Amino acid sequence: MQTNPFQYDDSCKHCGVWPISEGPHHKENCPRYQSEMAYDSELSRKYPCKFCGALPFIAGPHHKSDCLRCIQE
Repeated sequence: MQTNPFQYDDSCKHCGVWPISEGPHHKENCPRYQSEMAYDSELSRKYPCKFCGALPFIAGPHHKSDCLRCIQE
């Protein structure tokens, strides 16, 4: 099973990975698979980050610096 270090609540209903938003972390036969992370998709912006309120909720540099999901560039 894939680890969940950013503590996402939901896994993909098609292939079971975190986060649910579209990107290369999904299996290639999954409908949510695409070659790049979808930071502007409807699904990635459906929920705010449960730790700091950032949109999209997926980990990245747009989270507050003390947020679990903040990744410095």
